[in-house]
Amino acid sequence: MKGNRLLLKTILLIAALGIAAASFTAAAGATDDVTPPVVTSVVPADGSTIYTNGDSTIYYQLGNPTPMTIRAEYSDEPGGSGVDTDSVMVHLDIANMLYDCPVWTDAEIACNATAADLAPGLHPLDIYVFDLAGNPTVHRTWFTVAVDDETPSYANLSPADGSIIYTSELNSAGNNDMDALRVEYDVIDPEPSSGVNPMSHVNDSFPPGVSGAMISNTSCVKNPDADNPVHYSCQLNRARLLQLGENQLSVLLKDRVGNNNHEDPSSLNTYTVIDDVEPVVSDIAADETAISASFSDPLPDGALSTLLASGIDTDTAKILVDDAMITEGCTATETGISCPTPTELPDGTYDIEVMVSDNDGNQGLGAGTLSIGAPSCTPGSPAWACVTGTPTGPHWPITRRGCFRCRSGSSTSVLPPPPVYSSLRARPAPVSSW
Repeated sequence: MKGNRLLLKTILLIAALGIAAASFTAAAGATDDVTPPVVTSVVPADGSTIYTNGDSTIYYQLGNPTPMTIRAEYSDEPGGSGVDTDSVMVHLDIANMLYDCPVWTDAEIACNATAADLAPGLHPLDIYVFDLAGNPTVHRTWFTVAVDDETPSYANLSPADGSIIYTSELNSAGNNDMDALRVEYDVIDPEPSSGVNPMSHVNDSFPPGVSGAMISNTSCVKNPDADNPVHYSCQLNRARLLQLGENQLSVLLKDRVGNNNHEDPSSLNTYTVIDDVEPVVSDIAADETAISASFSDPLPDGALSTLLASGIDTDTAKILVDDAMITEGCTATETGISCPTPTELPDGTYDIEVMVSDNDGNQGLGAGTLSIGAPSCTPGSPAWACVTGTPTGPHWPITRRGCFRCRSGSSTSVLPPPPVYSSLRARPAPVSSW
């Protein structure tokens, strides 16, 4: 069967070359079709280049996801006799016919080439197709196989190897913020170049093996300019394993045909990251019983890593009242501090200062006030309350007729005495506390 098919193809090839076209007999008996089929979408495209590294069967053509496959589409004119599928042939270098064709239909063909088929140099590619009326088409294109056996490298790395990076430099407004601190470099790939896929890893094994160590692909862009047509840029804070202290950055380059620098120690660079951002002191609250505040040690905005804050040093947490530190009864954690309010403070307003450092020595500060005695207010302020009866708070005047005091403002003032209510129903609703 295979021998018969080969014989048929040989006969068809002779017909295609015009040697016996006049004696060809149409298989389907169609005699009024005089238009040959059309061949389109040939891969490799005419004039294109396929790259190989010379040591393997890895091939790459720009825009072709399956570089080892030669493809073509074909069709007969509308109303024509139709394509004779058995007549379709793919020839390299005129005489080399390809038989490994996993796709072979009345509309397209795809044949696998071998390393021997794709030797370096210029290759003619011929697609032979007949229709059922015997009209032949020979579609010829040319492509080049080039050997790319040079390992790609890089230059102009920034930040430079050995740099110190501060966490305050690692903030970003989003996933691909071009104004954020970025790893930048220029790719060097000598001609003939199949093209380079750069990868930037931080604190990965070498060669790389941890996917989480690669700087997020979506934050890495080819960013050419007039002087650097192969300039690449990756946002540094999108490295999930970036940490305080020493970090190892691997600029790993691999071209389309497998040449890579993954075993080259020169692809490794060392950076030191230092926490220079102070803790945040917030939610300061003070009354005659206790003074408290909350702490946090923030990570850089937009960072993927959780290893870029040194943490709260609880031994440094303290509260001062008018510059005098509370020395007894305080409890400090990584999230805050609480101290008892000093007793026997005279009536008045006191400055509160809360301070804490992180484990890298950055100090955070917060300030508030403590009022002892009658609350401060602005006379006539609407933010006051009234209760009747005898309040139990520590600074209420004891009177059956009630008490009025302001709740906010900058000075202390007792409002005029309230009216005398004749019944409980007429009195304002009690306020349990101010």
